[in-house]
Amino acid sequence: YSLSISDIVALILSGIAIYVSFKNRRNNLRENIYNRQLDIFQKMMGELIDLEDLIREFLLKIKLEEDENQIKKTREKLLDDIESFQIDGFKHAILIPDEMDIQKHEVFKKISEISRKIISYSLEEKDLDVLEDKIFDLEDAIRSFIGLEKLSRENRKLVQERLGGSK
Repeated sequence: YSLSISDIVALILSGIAIYVSFKNRRNNLRENIYNRQLDIFQKMMGELIDLEDLIREFLLKIKLEEDENQIKKTREKLLDDIESFQIDGFKHAILIPDEMDIQKHEVFKKISEISRKIISYSLEEKDLDVLEDKIFDLEDAIRSFIGLEKLSRENRKLVQERLGGSK
């Protein structure tokens, strides 16, 4: 059996097509994982903001010495939301890159500590301050991971070019 030039070219092109197909599949998988990570980060930050607000509300109710039933109601909601947040965090742990996982772990440790203090009614404003600092560190790590600043600069440049080009 002899191979003609067209057979050799066909083999080479088939090999290239298989290679490109394989690379595209990996790119699609990479893009899918990245999009899922973005969704997880957005959900996590939204839940953290909600927890911060609820913690602040709980502290305020205690400070103003509101009705004990209202305080207990807020306390139970807060503890339920903390538990739900932590469960969600463990569900998605496999998709969180190492650099964010370290920051997330710090937030989770502080939330666990806050949870214990809520149960014992020993929560203080400074606990919330520390949590907010840890959340800021996590947010900063997320921004760095997704390249938000670089994307913002690129978008600004594109808008300026479009505005400058339309004159």
